[in-house]
Amino acid sequence: MNRLVHELHTQRTVMRPFLRADAAEAFAVFGDPVVMRYAAGAADPTPAATHARIERYIEHQDRHGFSKWVVRDASSGEYLGDSGILHLAETGELELGYRLARAHWGRGLATEVASAWLGHALEVLHLPRVIAFADRRNTASIRVLEKIHMPFERLDHLCGMDCVVHAIARPRGDQG
Repeated sequence: MNRLVHELHTQRTVMRPFLRADAAEAFAVFGDPVVMRYAAGAADPTPAATHARIERYIEHQDRHGFSKWVVRDASSGEYLGDSGILHLAETGELELGYRLARAHWGRGLATEVASAWLGHALEVLHLPRVIAFADRRNTASIRVLEKIHMPFERLDHLCGMDCVVHAIARPRGDQG
């Protein structure tokens, strides 16, 4: 049985489902070509594209009870980025993702939010298996996957990129 959770907290962040009102702040990240260079797809060219992305996240949240969520600084409320779990249309797998504004790179926040989501996915949502993939050149993201103890599974070509795929499954006797 899945427990509905409206917020996830880490030591330094608060994460919650996206609201339409988040689009303006989110565009600063989704529209940044440097942030998005290793992401599936290009940077959002307009605020309207970010709004459409957030609509997809809201729809996913409504349908599945999880999605990509806003990541905010727990103290200041500042928008930091997004993290969460989505169904990967290409393979049907459940994919963990995380993205932060450049100003917040190198502080361990990606590891913090990815670890929180991985725990939530396996222990609260009881998802049977979660993957995460990263462009082969994105050493920072690959390092995050190593730090959260997601084992390497395969090389693949997903969402238009050559990537490494890491995966973790719930133990067989613990399938919820």
